[in-house]
Amino acid sequence: IAGLPIDTTDLDLYKIFAPFGALFPKGVRAMLHPDGTCKGIGFVNFLDSACLEAAVQTLNGTTMPDGTVLVVKLKSPTSAPAETQEEQPAIE
Repeated sequence: IAGLPIDTTDLDLYKIFAPFGALFPKGVRAMLHPDGTCKGIGFVNFLDSACLEAAVQTLNGTTMPDGTVLVVKLKSPTSAPAETQEEQPAIE
């Protein structure tokens, strides 16, 4: 997820994405600067890939209250084993 306001927290991400389906424990993360402000990016891990797709379709391009626009997309594949990637549908 990109385009997050500077005051975004893990709880904020949870509140935005939880309505789309079950998330892994500790499955939301807003990336923070040392001073505690959000870097504008975050990650969310759903238990079910259908929930992931619904969140991407619904939230990508959403304008936040501060005027920033969310960019919600599937995480790029990594060199991790395929079964690990399937177990943890993620968006970035």
